[in-house]
Amino acid sequence: MTLSNHFKVLFVLACTLLISSCGWQLRGYHNATLNITSIALDTEQINNPMFIKVFKDTLASEYKISINSESAVKAKITRVSERRRVSSKDRDGDTSEFEHTITLSVTTELEEKAEPLSQNFISIGRQSYDEDNLLSSDMQERATKMAAYQELTRQYASYLSRQLLDTQASK
Repeated sequence: MTLSNHFKVLFVLACTLLISSCGWQLRGYHNATLNITSIALDTEQINNPMFIKVFKDTLASEYKISINSESAVKAKITRVSERRRVSSKDRDGDTSEFEHTITLSVTTELEEKAEPLSQNFISIGRQSYDEDNLLSSDMQERATKMAAYQELTRQYASYLSRQLLDTQASK
């Protein structure tokens, strides 16, 4: 390989790293500042206690938002779907990594808006898998899911922040 080919490879690698490190901007996530203190949350259609706990805990710890059925902002989580697929295999053909895709569907009602707002949020995470150490793999899967749940909550908070700003700007 010639010296110019090395530079080309390094340039492509640097560009790839730069673009992937900006992925949070491409998904529309930003550091949300919410001017609300509570939200009415309906989770009756969801049978995922771990997601509900992470969603509530993240809202409370990062945004200081409590759950209150009398709140002017009403959110109904209509779906949390999870899909896991093999994303890579080792040289023996055994699974070495899984990709988790988690989709959150939420309908939000704001007092100022006549129509409810429905939005989907997606988080994709990867988890290495070692069939010789299933306990470690299970713990990694749980950590991957919890991180995805937190990311989905942040995406929702960012979306809600933009909707509230749009509502305030239109007054």
